[in-house]
Amino acid sequence: MNHKTAIFLVISIIFLAILLINRSNERSSVFLSRSYEDIDGFSISSRDGEFHIKKSADGWFFSDGIRADNKAVSVFLSALTSAFAGNPLCEKNDCLKNFSLDEKAPAVTLISGSQKTALRIGKNSPSPFSSYIMDVSSGKVMELSGFCASMLPKKADLIEKAPFRFKSPEKIRIIKPGAETDFWLEEGEWFSVYKGLKKNFSHEINEAMKSVSMRVSEDEKQLKERKLIMFYKAQLPEEFYYKCQRDKILLKTALNPAYTFELPKKNADILCQ
Repeated sequence: MNHKTAIFLVISIIFLAILLINRSNERSSVFLSRSYEDIDGFSISSRDGEFHIKKSADGWFFSDGIRADNKAVSVFLSALTSAFAGNPLCEKNDCLKNFSLDEKAPAVTLISGSQKTALRIGKNSPSPFSSYIMDVSSGKVMELSGFCASMLPKKADLIEKAPFRFKSPEKIRIIKPGAETDFWLEEGEWFSVYKGLKKNFSHEINEAMKSVSMRVSEDEKQLKERKLIMFYKAQLPEEFYYKCQRDKILLKTALNPAYTFELPKKNADILCQ
């Protein structure tokens, strides 16, 4: 190998290394981090609406205070941040319609410290579980291997599946049409007045207090049939509205009426008597 050939090979290797580094940077620049653990918060917007989730010392929470399912959030973020973005295919205004990336496209914003990365997710690409995306800040359109719009969770998918438990009140008031009943705690036992006499309801109340919601859903429909008020020693009373059905109780908190919690009626039947 002569001197000129050696120089050519060295230059070629350097050029190739620079090209590979640039391509690697282009592929990875879409995301803030390859580890979902560095994400502090995110938002998702789609035709189903928009919601925001933020990480705290106690886990993940929606902006309205509802606890998110930590495992479901981790699965979603892990899938998104580990997806592989290819080289830019075109610029913002040249191909949005071709890849279904207009303003109506689903969008995800990832937050890490003071940095935000906003992505639009368009139609599926020919590769399995892949789609076309646009990095909103740069306007570049790329193929994202390993993630597509159908993998975007809805808000209900990320809500903790058992987010509601009764606390430990010292007094309970049940209000239903034409009647109002108080239960009070006395030396560790629950009592109320039944047919003019003081009666022990400890078993019934304790079973009801142990109830955990089976599922939660978003539902703006009002539940005004019955009202439940919990009184505490060191905090303000809590109010709930609920409706009794054959095998479950639909319950809303006065603070978050947009969510409906389902409780098993067999454990909390005292609320429906």
